[in-house]
Amino acid sequence: MFQLTLVRQLMYPVTWLYRAWTDPEMMQQWLLPAGADLIEVTANAVQDGEYHLRFALAGKPTQIHGHYRKLHPPDHLILSWHWPESPQTTLIDLRLNAASHLTTEMMVRHTAFADAESRNQQRAQWEHCLRQLQQMPMITPENTD
Repeated sequence: MFQLTLVRQLMYPVTWLYRAWTDPEMMQQWLLPAGADLIEVTANAVQDGEYHLRFALAGKPTQIHGHYRKLHPPDHLILSWHWPESPQTTLIDLRLNAASHLTTEMMVRHTAFADAESRNQQRAQWEHCLRQLQQMPMITPENTD
């Protein structure tokens, strides 16, 4: 099996980044493939809860979906990841480590790829998504009014 690991230092607190992976309003701002047109994002961030990222690529509706396998707020998530065009379901292990009050090291380990080509294609998509994440404004409950 093939895997990839991406590590980023991000200027967000741990709790904010955890929400970016579990809150549909935040997920839709960054967790879609390049060139995707958003249709809908849903997430039930509980043990074995489902998430769905529905979008269109080149006008064709599709989705990424999976289950939250383990949730350890605010710094650890394990979720399954399934792209319907792919024969396998892969796993994502997310670890968040506070480097300071507003800086977090985020490690995304994506495992169980059938081959190097699938892994490399997903790496390119993760690079796109993480750039989108880094551009998001930090909205907190205190400043949403």
